[in-house]
Amino acid sequence: MNSKSTAASHEKSGVSYLEQGKLSEAERELLLAVSLDPESSAIQTDLGLVFKKQGRDGEAESRYQSALRLDARNVQAMNNLGLLYERQNRLEEAKRLYQKAVTTQPNFPDPHLNYAVLLERAGYFEESKRQYQTFLALATRKHEQAVQLVKKHLDRLP
Repeated sequence: MNSKSTAASHEKSGVSYLEQGKLSEAERELLLAVSLDPESSAIQTDLGLVFKKQGRDGEAESRYQSALRLDARNVQAMNNLGLLYERQNRLEEAKRLYQKAVTTQPNFPDPHLNYAVLLERAGYFEESKRQYQTFLALATRKHEQAVQLVKKHLDRLP
């Protein structure tokens, strides 16, 4: 097996551990994966998510930024970094990332939802509604819970 296929195997294991909430195991596997394939934007993004879930925001930010240096069109990294910035009250930076994500890959629902929330918090209700509606149009089964909340919430927006 070559290093890229071995890296992919470790990434798959790491993501599986991440989904199970086994963050130490996920970190171990993803660090192995990134050591074998340091040019993988996807692995950097996955590792950033592990660090975020561990409360290691600085390391998460660094991994998301690395992911974007490797692939400027990685909308998952844009979205995740936007969420991190939003949580740190770096709202302009979060807004720019969400805007870039929704224009880079308009059919990816997650940044539409996060951008809608940010716009609403800033008082831009009409644009927020448009982003919520776009999210609803694009949402998949994995978004079922969010869809129900957004539908109820849209009725209450001014």
